[in-house]
Amino acid sequence: NAHVCAAAMNACISSSQPQQSIAALEEVRRQRVALNVVTYDAAIRSCEQDWHLWPFALTYLQEMREAESRDSRPDLRAYNGVMSVCCNAFDWGRARLSRNEVLEQLLENMRYDRLRPDVRSYHHVILACQKAGRWERALQFMKEMQDCRLRPDSVVRNVAMNACQDALQWQLTLGALEEMQSEGEAPETVHYTTTLAACEKASQWHRALQLARKMREGHVELSIVTHTALISTYARQTSLDEAMGQMEAAQAEGHEPNPLMYAALIEACQAGGDWKRALQLRDEMVSLDIPLTFSAYMSLVSACAEARQWDSVVELLEDFQRRHGRRGFEDVVGVVVQRCVQQGEADVAFYCIDSMVQQGWRTDPSICNAVLRACERACAWNVFSHIFLRGNLPKALDGARAEAVALTGGVVLMSHFRLPADGVGSAALAVDLFRWHGIPFERLEGFFEARVYGPVVEAIAGTGRAVA
Repeated sequence: NAHVCAAAMNACISSSQPQQSIAALEEVRRQRVALNVVTYDAAIRSCEQDWHLWPFALTYLQEMREAESRDSRPDLRAYNGVMSVCCNAFDWGRARLSRNEVLEQLLENMRYDRLRPDVRSYHHVILACQKAGRWERALQFMKEMQDCRLRPDSVVRNVAMNACQDALQWQLTLGALEEMQSEGEAPETVHYTTTLAACEKASQWHRALQLARKMREGHVELSIVTHTALISTYARQTSLDEAMGQMEAAQAEGHEPNPLMYAALIEACQAGGDWKRALQLRDEMVSLDIPLTFSAYMSLVSACAEARQWDSVVELLEDFQRRHGRRGFEDVVGVVVQRCVQQGEADVAFYCIDSMVQQGWRTDPSICNAVLRACERACAWNVFSHIFLRGNLPKALDGARAEAVALTGGVVLMSHFRLPADGVGSAALAVDLFRWHGIPFERLEGFFEARVYGPVVEAIAGTGRAVA
C-alpha cells in the first residue's frame, strides 16, 4: 500500500538512491494503488536529490492538486520542494516554458491553492529570474516580498544583487547594499563582493576600491572572490604593483591563487607593456599546476606580439594547441596576425605561421579561415600573400581541404575588386593563388553576382593574363 511504498522510498532517499525511489513509486502507480501526501512528499524529496527528475516533480505536484481527497493536496513544503528542483535543474532546454516562467506559475498556483508563499518560495523565483537574466523581475519580486511583510534574508538579497551585477547594473547593486545598511543590517562578505565585482565590471574602479576600504574598516573578511575582483580592478587600471600586492595579501590570509587572479595579473602586464613579467607569471602558473585560462593566453600572446617577441609568440601558440587542441585556437592565431598587421610586420606573420607548420603543426580550414578573416579586416593582402603563396600553411592540409581554402581565399580577394585601384594587384594575387594550387578558374563559376564578376574579369585582363 501507499505507506509501505513511502517507507521503501524513504529508505532509498536515505541511501541517496533517488532514481530507485521514483522507480518504486512508478511501480505502485502501475498497480493503481491510491497515493497519499506522505508518498508524494517522499517523491518530491527524491527529485530534490536528483535535479534531472524535475519533470516527475511537476507531474506529482499536479496530481496532488487534482486529487479528490483534501489530505492529498499540496502544502507549502511540497511547493517549495518542486520549486527547488526546477530552479536547480540543468537540462531545462526541452521544456515548453522557460525556467522563470515555470517558477512564476508555481508561485501563482500556490496563491490559488490558498497558500502563503514564504521567503524560501521567493528565493527560488528570484534565483530563476537571475539565471534567466531577468533582473527587473527579480527586483519586482523583492518588492513584492516586502509588500507581503516578508523580510528578505541574506541569501535572497545576494541573489537579487547578483541579478543586477550580471546585467551590469552596478548602481542598483550598490543601492541594494546601501539599503541593507539603512535598514540596520550588516552586509556580509558575499554582499560586498557582489557589489565590488559589479563596480569592477562596469569600470567603476574608484567605487570598487572604496568598498574594499569599507570592508577593511568594518573588519569584514575578504574572500578569495573579493581578492580576485580587486586584483582585476587594479589590473584594468594598469596598476600592476598594486595588483601584485593584492595577490600577496590574499596569500598572506591563507588563500591559494587561482587561474582568474593570474589572468588578471597577466592582463595588467600586457596593458603595461611588461611582457617579461607576463611570461614569468605564466611559468609560475605552470610550476604550481594552475591552468592558464583562454584570456590569459590571449593577453600573453598580445603582450609578446606588441613587444615583437615573435619566438615567444610561436612557443605560446604551440603550447596552446598542445593543451587545448582546436578549441579557441583560431582566435589566438587571429590575434597574432592582427598584431602583425597593425605593426606592418608581414614577414613576421609569415614566420609565426610557417614555423609552426614546419614543426608539424596540426591545422585545418578553420585556422586558415581565421588568417583570411584577419587579413580581410585589415586589407592586408601582403600578409595573405606571404602566408598562402610563399608559406607552407596550405601544404599542412590534404588536397581537398587545401583546394577549399584556396577557393575561399580567392573569393575573399575578388570580393574587393569593386575599387579599380585595388583590383589589379588583388587580381594578380588571386591568379597566383589559383595557379599555385592548380585550380582552374572555371571552378569559380557561380561564386559571384554579376555586379562583382564583371570587374573581376576586367581586373584580371588588366594584368595581361588573358589566358587565365
